[in-house]
Amino acid sequence: MLPVSILVIEDSSVLREEIGDILRLEGYEVWEAENGRVGLELAKLRHPNMILCDVVMPEMDGLSLLRAVRQYPETETIPLIFLTAQADKRDIRRGMELGADDYLTKPFTAGELLGAVRARLQKQLRLVAHRRPIVPTDAIPYDPVTGLPNAQALESSLATAIAQTGVGLAVVDFGNFDALGGALGSDVEQRLLPQIAQRLRAGLPESTLVARTRDSEFALLVPGSPVDNLEVVARACLRLLTAAFSLNGRDVVLHGHIGLAVAPHHASRPEELLRCARLAVQAARQEGRNTVCWFSTALQARTTELVEFDGELYRAIAQNELLLYFQPIVRLSTGRCESFEALVRWQHPTQGLLSPNRFIPAAENSGAILALTEWVLARAVLSARRSPVPIAVNLSSYDCQREGMVEIVTKLLHDRQVSPQSLQVEITESAIIKQLETTMANLQQLRNLGVRVAIDDFGTGYSSLSYLKYLPVDKLKIDRSFVKDLEVDSNDTAILPAILEMARRLSLETIAEGVETEEQEAFLQEHRCDCAQGYLYSPPLPLDSAVRLL
Repeated sequence: MLPVSILVIEDSSVLREEIGDILRLEGYEVWEAENGRVGLELAKLRHPNMILCDVVMPEMDGLSLLRAVRQYPETETIPLIFLTAQADKRDIRRGMELGADDYLTKPFTAGELLGAVRARLQKQLRLVAHRRPIVPTDAIPYDPVTGLPNAQALESSLATAIAQTGVGLAVVDFGNFDALGGALGSDVEQRLLPQIAQRLRAGLPESTLVARTRDSEFALLVPGSPVDNLEVVARACLRLLTAAFSLNGRDVVLHGHIGLAVAPHHASRPEELLRCARLAVQAARQEGRNTVCWFSTALQARTTELVEFDGELYRAIAQNELLLYFQPIVRLSTGRCESFEALVRWQHPTQGLLSPNRFIPAAENSGAILALTEWVLARAVLSARRSPVPIAVNLSSYDCQREGMVEIVTKLLHDRQVSPQSLQVEITESAIIKQLETTMANLQQLRNLGVRVAIDDFGTGYSSLSYLKYLPVDKLKIDRSFVKDLEVDSNDTAILPAILEMARRLSLETIAEGVETEEQEAFLQEHRCDCAQGYLYSPPLPLDSAVRLL
């Protein structure tokens, strides 16, 4: 049996959350809206069993909402209880004349709230017993969390639009959604996704159909001939989503990625168009935070290549087609190289020397990443015997969640008679958060061995002091996206010093990635960054060439 659903419309976020918590504890399903306009849309989409609504609200007050609710056949019979801070008899009387069912005067107790809700629901059950059967809400093609059309509804709308005039499709995903869930708890989906839905519905053109298609993925259907207009809508969507959301009393910032495709140019069937847009999302992820990418035939070819790589990677490992290159990490105060980062390359038999971004995604998708990491670790430990400085190795989230990873490292160091201080590991912050407990345990054991640990690409995942101060790490590697535009982007010149100061307060060493100009180096020195890495100093090189730089 489906739970009784209640829509709470209240502009005070504190009171709205308190009411929601009281009702959820009683087993009710609760949806929340911050004003009457958003509440009306939710009521029309979700058809709740009851509405609790404040009278005085911005954009659309309670009386206006009540008039609108009673005008729609699908919402006209929903019981509505007003919440009012002023026991003004005129407002109450007007509400009752318009069709309100009851009212509560603020402040009210939890008992008063639950008593009014139960009484109204019991009366409603008696009334509907003599009417037509109620259609179960799960028969409606809407997503229960956000109230948006679901994947089935989207595909149906796409089919109609493709047949009539053509259509543009934007698929929206978030690079740090899983990390948020790991850091802030399992209720992130229930609290954050409805906020995303409300913001998209309110901020995009009315002609745009917004749907939730799976997990943290949303889709925007833009009808007509939208080749030019589609990207305008997508950019507007990014602007809406990059503003902070409020979650559990803190501000949360999402990293959006949007893929674009149009029909019939890219595909003539709904499922094909979705596949094209999702491929473009993957390309947007590789370009960085808050990016928009179009589907293209080149992107399709790249995807086909990755599929082919799935089967070839194991052969490449077995036949020693992989190579390790080493890029120096330089201490800014002395200009001396103090460590190398080991970077894997693939000497492909037909495509030549391939960089990691060409095949690491395929390795992660196929599961070959574990074998690949073992190969890299083994070669890095061997190389450490010939290197006068420590060597850093990248670990994926799969590696850090793997049982026995610490034992693998321990055995390699012991068998090669290499000091643990000669090895460092790097892992991205988003990878840490995916399985926080297991990953932290593995990283702590590595540190106990004497292996130093760095957070890689810092700033691209879920950067939060709430977890950072507890992580067993020694260094922060600041992502190149904060460095590359230092000369032209005032935001980066403000954010980077703040990251450096934060790291100092946490006693973490800092390494800036992607340093290419002397101006960038001077800025980092001025703001007391410890180390830097990038083409200003050297590209990745074979070990012998890298050692000669010392």
